[in-house]
Amino acid sequence: MTGEGPGERTYLPGKEIQKAFIEDRREFLAYLGDDLRETRGIAAILLPTYFAQAKNFPMTLQEVFLRGTAHKVDLLLLEKYHHARRALPIGARVSTFEGGYTRSFETGVFKKIHHFDVASLYPSLLMLMERNPVNDSLGIFIPILRELRQYRLKYKELARSTENDNLRIEYDARQASFKILINSFYGYLGFNGARFADGDLAAEVTRRGRELLQQLIAEFERLGCRLLEADTDGIYLTTEEFWDNPGVLLEKVAHILPEGLELEHDGKITIRGSALRSRGMEPFLKKLTTHLIRFLLELESVSPFELASELRSKIETRDVGILQLAKSEYISKSPDNYQKLIDAGEKPRRASLEVALQIKPRPRQGERVSYYIQPAEKGKKSDWQRARSIDAYDPEHHPYDPVYYTKKIDAWIKRYGPFLGADPEQDQKELF
Repeated sequence: MTGEGPGERTYLPGKEIQKAFIEDRREFLAYLGDDLRETRGIAAILLPTYFAQAKNFPMTLQEVFLRGTAHKVDLLLLEKYHHARRALPIGARVSTFEGGYTRSFETGVFKKIHHFDVASLYPSLLMLMERNPVNDSLGIFIPILRELRQYRLKYKELARSTENDNLRIEYDARQASFKILINSFYGYLGFNGARFADGDLAAEVTRRGRELLQQLIAEFERLGCRLLEADTDGIYLTTEEFWDNPGVLLEKVAHILPEGLELEHDGKITIRGSALRSRGMEPFLKKLTTHLIRFLLELESVSPFELASELRSKIETRDVGILQLAKSEYISKSPDNYQKLIDAGEKPRRASLEVALQIKPRPRQGERVSYYIQPAEKGKKSDWQRARSIDAYDPEHHPYDPVYYTKKIDAWIKRYGPFLGADPEQDQKELF
């Protein structure tokens, strides 16, 4: 489909790309050209970060893209040992140890919330302790961590001070990338089999982190704050006295932190939890959940229950588009291997992989499959038996099952109704 007007682009459904390549080269080249322009735009934002890493790590640009942060930490250490002509230690085994402190003090919907977190808690504790892994004979683990931290702070300051918007984006991307790498140093210590792993050191870091968070909680409570949740390095609380002056509250608890650690106030809206953000959730449920959050934040005036009622009516009359109902999942196995396991009776059935078996040519492991649920037939009531690819959707011969999807709305109301101060069962009776 070709756009008509400035800023429009050419779109081709995935199943039509090969056909256009053979039969309509003009349309195909227009589609390809738009794809390349969009890729260039994304690369202009993301590539500088990875290019900067390639200049600092003993890695090619391709490896920087493909390798995880633990591998990058390992390479930084290996490079130093190589140049020092020092023998490498054998990877250490790590026993389980206690992690960060997490606690939910209250549940519900709260207003006037402050979020405070300790900036880079675990890396900061590592540098404060100045303790290298037990098998790091060169003693380079902490010095490398400090060097990376200085590199990050440099670009963080450049991002704040530059007046060039393009440079600001580039600098901020660089500092964010190195923040992730710095935070991986602690995780590397606890990675079983890592060459420089040290479970005892990792356990000591988490122990100090738990103690520090509990001390902050006690101080916030002493100052009359109402604690809501704590998670590893952050605390959510509500307070009438300091609502308009979070900086004052920050100053009152800052003495708890040892030198080198900083407590920050975060005023952003953050949505967490797989129940709210899962990529496998149907789009119509995502729409309901997003509307609920905005309604609770007083950004929407229409009740989510009203929206749910409208959706229910449209689903019952099959007036909702299939793309709003379809679930999309990345398949974790190749369909061919899945077929072999099924034939051998060794694997429970999965809807996404059953759909992958229906598609010709079959998708590969890691590719995404989108499907919907058809009405139940005799002896076929499970999801995996009723799942069908959206490419094969036919509203007349292969429609979706309205009952299946309206039950999902019922379950959604039962889960989230209490956050609106409602009795879900009574509210459903009134609405439906």
